[in-house]
Formats: sequence, C-alpha cells, structure tokens
Amino acid sequence: MKFAEINAIFTQKVAEYIAQGYTINANTMAGHQGEIGKIDLRKGEEVIRVLLDTEHFHFREAVVLIVGRNTDERVAKSTERGWNETIWNNRLEIIEKRTFWQMQKDYREIDYYLEGESGEQAMEKSRERAKASCGSENPDRVFEGVEKLIAKAVRRHLNRPGFKSQNIRKVWKSWSEDEGRYIYKVQTLKHTIVLG
Repeated sequence: MKFAEINAIFTQKVAEYIAQGYTINANTMAGHQGEIGKIDLRKGEEVIRVLLDTEHFHFREAVVLIVGRNTDERVAKSTERGWNETIWNNRLEIIEKRTFWQMQKDYREIDYYLEGESGEQAMEKSRERAKASCGSENPDRVFEGVEKLIAKAVRRHLNRPGFKSQNIRKVWKSWSEDEGRYIYKVQTLKHTIVLG
C-alpha cells in the first residue's frame, strides 16, 4: 500500500470514534513529540489519541497507527485550553496498534508499505539478503576493517575527541536522492549520524 492509503486508514479510525460521539479535543493537540500526526478526541472525561508515528527495527522504518487512551487524570478533567494539557505519547494506554513496514528497493526507501506479518517477513528477508551480500556473520559489524576511520569521522562530527570505535553499533550505506550520491549512516550508542 502507498502512504496515501495509510492516511485513509488514519482518517477512518478518527471517523469511527466521531461516529461513537467523541468530539475533537483541540486543547491537548498543541506541541510535537516527533509523531507524523495526531488527533485527540473526547467523550466526557475520556480522551483518546489517534496518532501516526514512526518506529525502527533493525534500522528499518515503519509507520505505526496507534489508538491510545489518556492516562493523566488532570487532562481528563480539564476542558479548558491551557499549557498543562499535554498528553504524552509514551504514556498512552494502547487500545490498538497497526504497523506498516516501509519497503526498500536497491537500499532506498520507497512509498510502499506492508502491514503486519507480511511486512515483518519482508523485513527479515531483506535483512538476510543484506547479511548475505556483506559476507559477514554479524550484519551489525559489517565495516569491521574501517572502524578506526569511521570513528575518526564520528569524533569530528560530534566534536568528541575521546569517542571510541567500540561505541559504533552499525554503519550502513544508502543512496541520497537530494545529494545524488551514497552517504554513510553511523549508529552509535546514543546517536545516529549521517556522514557525507
């Protein structure tokens, strides 16, 4: 499916709750926590958030549709607009979750998604192919021969002269459409860095 179809599923889920008598609760939707988009709905003291977010697994990205119930009593009782009405996405009581895995072609993400088990199987197959093409038993340590060079670039990028190559979890190469060339991404224990 294309991302436009995920938008339609998101819209249908919001419409489903509106049909049950929920109304949009705009006073809790300010701010951004990195999600793609969210709609908050209220019925009495119950506030439901329907949100699209991203999730990562083995360096592959998925779009997730989450329907979650607010767990903060203060937000549930408040119907006025104010700065303290923040619903934190990581504190939602999850009612429903759907995962749409983004597919790749020639190591580039494309606008095509597979849902659920078929998406997970495609991710695993892709990971196995990458592992086989690298000729390495451990796909997370593919660039073992050049770790010192990569660590040097990461030190410059982070401005951390004491950074050690042991803190590199994974290095991978991907095509950048914007730059028209391959770029390297490095995942450390705390950061994901793009090296030109």
